[in-house]
Amino acid sequence: MTAAQWLDAITHTKAKAPDGLSDSDYASVLRSAAANLYPSDALQAANAPSDIKMLQQALADLKPLATKNPKIVGAAFDDLDTSDAASGQLQKLQAAHQELQLWPTVIPAWASRRFWMARRAPAKRSPKSADGSMS
Repeated sequence: MTAAQWLDAITHTKAKAPDGLSDSDYASVLRSAAANLYPSDALQAANAPSDIKMLQQALADLKPLATKNPKIVGAAFDDLDTSDAASGQLQKLQAAHQELQLWPTVIPAWASRRFWMARRAPAKRSPKSADGSMS
């Protein structure tokens, strides 16, 4: 979060800054503290593009392929099942796929397995008994 976003949060929640700090100074302190706790996230956020319209469009264009392709990012377009797409759509789908492939280099978190695993639904686990065995 930027200092401005912290300031908005402070203002919205009517939080009180510690004695001797203005709300703006407090927002800057909170931004620095968060950046120190999560330096990778802060660096990636600072380098993230401000306009993601092309990404949103590419994702929308590729949505029909998601039903038959568990992996779209990182897969070669020729390896994707495009059997449901009309022949006139293939060029648009290929362009959208190419655009999507650029994003892991723009936002490095996209390239990490942790990023994608965090976005999957949590797996159902069997409850463990008190001794640690599966019930």
